Amino acid sequence: MKNEKELTLRNNLFIEISDSYSLIEDKKLTTKSLILKYLEVKLQNKIYFDTIGTIDILLESLAEEMNEDDSLNVRFNSVGYKQLIKMLTPFYIDEFQKDEFDLDYEQIILFQLQLVDYIAKNSYKYDNTIVYGHINNISSKIVRKLKNLNSSIQLIFTNNYKESMHINEVALYEKSLIDFSNIEQFYIDYSQQSFQQYSLQEVECMIIEYLKQNYTHKKKDIYQELAHFSK
Repeated sequence: MKNEKELTLRNNLFIEISDSYSLIEDKKLTTKSLILKYLEVKLQNKIYFDTIGTIDILLESLAEEMNEDDSLNVRFNSVGYKQLIKMLTPFYIDEFQKDEFDLDYEQIILFQLQLVDYIAKNSYKYDNTIVYGHINNISSKIVRKLKNLNSSIQLIFTNNYKESMHINEVALYEKSLIDFSNIEQFYIDYSQQSFQQYSLQEVECMIIEYLKQNYTHKKKDIYQELAHFSK
């Protein structure tokens, strides 16, 4: 539910992103392809209407030429965005043409979010665009990109806490599900169990420190690690 209205598949676009995303597979433009959704939305932009209309005129002219002095006539069907997509071969281009083996983990996630951002901003068919998925190694750059996706709702599952996250946007699932967007309720529940009185701000700082200790991927120092294991 959102604002007391059910989120149905008919009125909402659900897009999954994943840290196991395959650019090679997605370029095949199957029904679940993120690139396919991106191209469908892009080609429905009115800035391409004149060009698509011109293609229709050229195909009609070609049919007329083929039909001259021939007992078998042909006709081209009108070209829509779905027919045009079948003619396209998408590929990733940066400084060099790349595939998924040239992209690091962060680039793969950011590439998906870039497509999602365009779809959410330019798709008017749905009430909401809801982005969901698991990103195990979430970086500060990925967090910033997620925060900039203002045209969509994001439900991201991760085991990795970053300081750039806002605590009120975090839900923690251990023995039970705790939604820190309602930090006041957590404060009340915690105060009833605690033997010491804390302020709301102190409890919030304690929560952040707990997340740092238990849900932050710590960077290793190879020199210190080797020295440790050699003892």
